[in-house]
Amino acid sequence: MLVLGFSKGVNQSKAGLAFDGIAFNGMRKQLAAILQSLRLLARPIDDCIRVGEQRLGFGSLIRCSVAQWDPQKEKYSKSGNAILQKFAKGDLTAQVAKNCVERFLRDLPDRTKLVVLLGNEARYIEFCREQVGRARGEARAVNAVSYDSMGVRFVHVIHAKAQGALVPDWLAGRNSQQEKRRLAVEAVDAQLAGHPYLQEAV
Repeated sequence: MLVLGFSKGVNQSKAGLAFDGIAFNGMRKQLAAILQSLRLLARPIDDCIRVGEQRLGFGSLIRCSVAQWDPQKEKYSKSGNAILQKFAKGDLTAQVAKNCVERFLRDLPDRTKLVVLLGNEARYIEFCREQVGRARGEARAVNAVSYDSMGVRFVHVIHAKAQGALVPDWLAGRNSQQEKRRLAVEAVDAQLAGHPYLQEAV
């Protein structure tokens, strides 16, 4: 199983971090809660994000740091709306994402049957689905938050650093996140049922 954030953000880019401390730095507690709610994490998350881990993979859709000018803050930002609002509009950030999908997600190991992506805004999901389809030859919609490609299921969940009450709402299945959570749970459960060994991996 793979778990992919968006890019290497501010917290992950801090100098002096040990390699095992980079991925999802500053959001591991929230990420663990999200994965546990989907029955995809049975071990302490710090034990899973480490060199040598063979069963769970953690990374990002874009493998480097990217920044966009935020006119409201009058500075460059590596996370938040400044990135995501422009992501699927065909700018340079989107081209970088296309290149990363082509290079890193086109040929996945046979044992990889589930990819969990952080970010469940409709435009982001559609952009990712299009790029996965382009790189892998197909991306058939399962529901509004998931799609299948050559035996691999891609499921979008709330981003662990989503602002306000979005993460608690997603975990509780309420407000704007109620249906998105239900669909994510259904998509994951169906894939676990079809590949029981996935439960052993977590």
